[in-house]
Amino acid sequence: MSGIVGVLGVAGETPDSSFLQALTQFMAFRGPDAQQTWVGDGVAFGHALLSIAPPSANQQQPFSLDGEVWVVADARLDARADLFSELHSAGHACPRGADDAELILRAYAAWGQACLEHLLGDFCFAIWDGRRKSLFCAHDQVGIKPFYYAETKRWLVFSNTLDCVRMQPEAAAGLNELSVADFLLFGSVQDPSATIFDGIRRLPPAHALTWCGGKLSVKRYWAPPEDEEIRYPHSTDYEEQFRQLLQTAVQDRLRTDRAAISLSGGLDSTSVAAFARRAGCSDLRAFTTVFDKVVPDNERHYSRLAAESLGIPIEYLTGDGYVTAVQPDLPDVRSSQPNENVLAAFDNDFYRLAGNASRILLTGQGGDAGLFPTNSHFRRLLGQGRLGRFLRDGVRYARARRGLPPLGVRTWLQSRFGLCDPWRVDYPEWWNPDLEYHLRLQERWKEMTAPAAPHRHRPEAVALLLAPSWQNYFESCDPGATRIRLEQVHPYFDLRLLRFLFAIPPVPWTLDKCLIRSAMRDILPEAVRLRPKTPLAGDPWLIFVRNNRGAFLKAPSNLAAYVDSVKYQAFLTSPAVFGENSYQFSVRPAVLSAWLNSAAVLRRN
Repeated sequence: MSGIVGVLGVAGETPDSSFLQALTQFMAFRGPDAQQTWVGDGVAFGHALLSIAPPSANQQQPFSLDGEVWVVADARLDARADLFSELHSAGHACPRGADDAELILRAYAAWGQACLEHLLGDFCFAIWDGRRKSLFCAHDQVGIKPFYYAETKRWLVFSNTLDCVRMQPEAAAGLNELSVADFLLFGSVQDPSATIFDGIRRLPPAHALTWCGGKLSVKRYWAPPEDEEIRYPHSTDYEEQFRQLLQTAVQDRLRTDRAAISLSGGLDSTSVAAFARRAGCSDLRAFTTVFDKVVPDNERHYSRLAAESLGIPIEYLTGDGYVTAVQPDLPDVRSSQPNENVLAAFDNDFYRLAGNASRILLTGQGGDAGLFPTNSHFRRLLGQGRLGRFLRDGVRYARARRGLPPLGVRTWLQSRFGLCDPWRVDYPEWWNPDLEYHLRLQERWKEMTAPAAPHRHRPEAVALLLAPSWQNYFESCDPGATRIRLEQVHPYFDLRLLRFLFAIPPVPWTLDKCLIRSAMRDILPEAVRLRPKTPLAGDPWLIFVRNNRGAFLKAPSNLAAYVDSVKYQAFLTSPAVFGENSYQFSVRPAVLSAWLNSAAVLRRN
C-alpha cells in the first residue's frame, strides 16, 4: 500500500536529506497521498503512502514510539486481533487503532527479531534500532511484497521499488550474467535473491536481513510447516473449516467496503468473490478478461453466471484487439526488468480498468498452489507399507478420476536407466558455448525444470509454492512495476489457509479441487461449481507472436555474449521457431534486445 526507501551509511555517514527526499518523491506515483522522510544519525527512511482505508488512512511513516527505534513498512497484517492479544500478554499493550507499521514496531519491542514468529500477512519493512545501531529488515513468508537492496562502499540502500534503488549513483547496475541467462531460459530470474542487475539484490521470501557492526547477513526465518495430517470424522468438517479459513482470509484483506475483484469463471476467484460478499463488501465490482474471437473462451459465460448469482456488477476487457494487433517492431521497453509477456499492455489496461473502481483488487491466485495434487502420494504409501490406506485411497482416486492412480514407475525407470533425456525437450541450442559452459546452463535447466521440496505430505504443492515464478509474478503486478495505484491481494496465499490445505488428506480433497467444489455447494451456481478445470483452448500469446513475425525474427546484435549468432539464425529459420513449445525462445532474445536498447536501461548503465 506504500512505497518505502532507506539509506544507511555503512561507515556511519549520514545520508543527504535532499537525496532522500528525491528518492521518496520518486515513489509518489505509487504513494500519492503523502510523502514523508526521517533522517537520523547515519540512517534515513522515506515513505510514500497509498491509502486504502482505515487503519492505513491516518498512518504516519516513518514511525517511532520513542525517537530511538524507527520503522518504515509496506504492510498489511493478518490476524490483527490475535496480535493485539499476544502483545498484551507480553506486557506491551497496544491501542486498538494502531496501524500495521505501529503493530510491527511494538512486536519488535516485545520480541526483538523473533517478532517474525508473530506476524502474518503481506509485508516488507525495515527497523532502525538506534540503541543497537542495527538495521533489521524482513520480507513476508510468501513474497507478496517486493524488497530490493544494494550495498556499496558507502551506502546500503533498500526499497520496495527497484527503480528507486537504481537511483543511487553508487549502486552497481551492471547486468547479472546468470540472471540474463535465466531470463532467456525461463522468462524470469530464478534466483530469489538476485535481480537482472549485478549490484542489486532481492530479499527472498521468508528471509530477514540484518546489518550491524558493518556486517550484513540474510537468514531464512520460516519454512512451510509439516504438521501431522488432519483427520476429521466427517467430510463436512473439512468443508466447514475451509469455508471459515477462506472467509477469514478474505475479510482480513478487505479494509474497505469498496473493492474490485479479478473474476474468471473458475472456482478460485468466484469463491473469493462469494466470501467477499459475505464479509459485507457492499460495493464489490468484478472485472474479467475475455477473448471472443481469437480463441475459444467460455470465461464471459461462466463469470457472468457467478456475478449475477452473487449480485455484483461485472465489466469485461476483450483481448482480441491486443492479440491481432500488428506492429512493425517491438515498442520501446521501459519496464524495470525484461518482461516476456508480449501482451503486457492487455494486463496493464485491465489493472487500470479495475483501478478506476477501487485501489484494492482481490484475486483467486494461489488456489492451484494450495490444492495441487500429489503424484507421489501412492508411491509413498507403498514405501511405508501402508497397504490399507493405499487401497482405500486408490479406490477413491479411481472413482473420482475413472482411472488408476499414478505411481511414477515410468518416470523412475527412465531416470534410473537413462531411457531418455526429458530435460532436453525445448532446451535452446543457440547459446554462446563459452557462456553455456561457464554457467553450466544444461545442469541449471535440468535442476530448475524438476523442482523438489522436502515435505512429508505435499511435496509437489510445497515445491509449487516455493517456485520462483510466484515471486516474479508478485513483483510484476506490484505498483512499483505497473505504475498503477492498485493493491492486489490474494486470499488463497493466506498462511493459515495454506497450512490447513497442506495437512488435509490429498485423496480425495485435492483431486480436481474436490474440497472447493464440495464446500461451495449452495454458494456458487452449479454450472460454475461443477465446471471442469480446462486450460484456455488456444494460446493468445502465440497468436500475437505469429502475427508479428517480423518483430521476433531479427537476430539481435547486442546479445553476442549470450547467443551464438550462427546457431540462433538457424533456429530462426527452423520449423520450430513458432511452435507451441518453443516460441518463447524467439520472444525472449527479441524482448531482451529491445530492453537493453531502451532509454530506461541505458540511462543508468
